[in-house]
Amino acid sequence: MAGAGSGITNTMVNGLSAIATCNGYAFQYDFALGGDPIRNDLTGIGKGEVRIAYNDLSKTVYFGCNGHIQAVMFNSFSTCVWSTPITLTNAVDTVTSVLVSRMGYIYAGANGYVYKINADGQELYSNPMTGTGNNEVRLALSPDEKKLFVGTNGQVLALSADDMKEQWRLTLPGWDWHGSTSNTVSVLSSLYQDATNSGRNWPWLYIGCNGWIYSIDLTAATPQVTAMTQSLQANLGAGDTRLAYDSANSLLYVGLSGCAACLDASLRQPAKWTYEYFKSPGRVANVTFGPVQVFLGTNGQVALIEGGKCKSNGPVPNGGTNPVSLSVGPISCDPATPDYATSVRLMAGVNGYVSSYLVGTP
Repeated sequence: MAGAGSGITNTMVNGLSAIATCNGYAFQYDFALGGDPIRNDLTGIGKGEVRIAYNDLSKTVYFGCNGHIQAVMFNSFSTCVWSTPITLTNAVDTVTSVLVSRMGYIYAGANGYVYKINADGQELYSNPMTGTGNNEVRLALSPDEKKLFVGTNGQVLALSADDMKEQWRLTLPGWDWHGSTSNTVSVLSSLYQDATNSGRNWPWLYIGCNGWIYSIDLTAATPQVTAMTQSLQANLGAGDTRLAYDSANSLLYVGLSGCAACLDASLRQPAKWTYEYFKSPGRVANVTFGPVQVFLGTNGQVALIEGGKCKSNGPVPNGGTNPVSLSVGPISCDPATPDYATSVRLMAGVNGYVSSYLVGTP
């Protein structure tokens, strides 16, 4: 990624294109046309990790970095929507998560604060989440987009997605900030198909913190932890816990301490499989999946897993021993194409470099 230097590199596949970010820069790659990527310097957001959110309705990409938010139209990538990026009060120079709703509202979280912004770049509401400290913030919207779930410092909060007022909060059972390796909290909101109840879909929240995995049934009058497991922390080690949910098969994938694991979405069964790649407590491990394979990125390497077994692994070019971000998308945008259902493009971002892989092609 020419000119971006090195640093945490995030990716997003979007049809026949992809976006990658590093050190305050964003790049757009066109797989159909090839050639050099389009670079956007995102002037004013500073240098650091850049997180990505995308609104498919408006074709707008939102970037969060150092307490700033900037918007870019996907089809005119070299220019920014706003003349200057939004500066989030009390969040400058901190890791900034960004999320966008179907209605086009932008939510941002940083330094223990959370914000709601409209498509014109106006900050509508903020919430200091008093009592949670000044820590990294991760975000998820409920399936109906009426609640914003916030994970930070061993706690989970539910805010009104409308006015950002707090509705409830939980301190995660078993989490002890005195002895924890990581206080980051990953939140993943989805519809969970309960096999014991005529296959009905229930709104569910999955949480990962320091190697512990939790679920919350959001239909309960008083939300509380429905199921939890410490087995992954015990087997793999504590650390930042990344999640990916396969709703079609009711499987929860976990990246933890250089390893990957597959759990039944109920969290009430032993792990279906674990794959120990570069096992080390605290090592960042990202997971994602396609129709057939599961992918693990960690320590400058990528592994391809099928049926719980590693089929292939190896280093990402120029990856060193750095964290690896992953994203997948279909090779073809046309469902009528014969290989649409099983073939995917995997993007790996690491240390200021991006690599593209075609997986499952005939």
